[in-house]
Formats: sequence, C-alpha cells, structure tokens
Amino acid sequence: MKCVFSAPAPVRRAVAGLVVFALAVTACTRAEEQVHFFYEAVCASCEASQRMEQLAGRLVAIGRDRPRLAVKTSEIYRADSVEALRRVMDELGVAMEGLRFPILVADGTVYDGEAAVTERIAAFERESAP
Repeated sequence: MKCVFSAPAPVRRAVAGLVVFALAVTACTRAEEQVHFFYEAVCASCEASQRMEQLAGRLVAIGRDRPRLAVKTSEIYRADSVEALRRVMDELGVAMEGLRFPILVADGTVYDGEAAVTERIAAFERESAP
C-alpha cells in the first residue's frame, strides 16, 4: 500500500512537531509514582485509629499538591483492600508475613510499621514544600 499523504516539507515538519509535543505532554501528565497506604482503623474513637486516619489524610493532601503522585489509601478491614494489598505485595515479590501495619508502598519500596511510614510521609511533605 502506498502512502498518499503528500504535503509540503514545512507542513510535514509541523505535523511531526505537534505529534512529538503531544507525546511529551502525555508523558509529563502521567503519574510518576504510585503510593499505596494500607492501614487499620479498628474504631473511630481509638487513638491508634485516629493516628492512622491522620496519616491517610496527610497522604491525600500530598497527592493533591503533587499531581504526579498517585495516592491510594486503603483501610484493610475492607475485603477489596486486602485483595489490593495482596496484589501489590505479589507484584513486588514481597511476602506479607512479618509486615506490620500500617504499610506504605512508594516507588517500589515497602515501609511497614508506624515509625517507618510516618517518616516516609514526612519526607514526602518535605519534598512537596515550596
């Protein structure tokens, strides 16, 4: 089959430039990093549950400030959240045995336990500061 698009060279260059520009814009608007936060909030009035909800809220705020950061928070007592956790750990090849909640997965790294997760969230906040 023969190509029938015959336009002057300047038009072909302009079209090629627009295609390259569109591809660059598309690449720049994609999320550069996926962040998954899995936590347990047993009861709304419990201090530990309130801390977990606060961590989740901080992550959501960071995600709003950094559009290239895709933040997903999941309370693990929901069946779909447990499946999501298993899927993420399987993709990373990480065994779930021995992991402590909360669990944060950022840039392929798993942070488990409140201290490690809190420190990583604080690092996100520092990175997002103007």
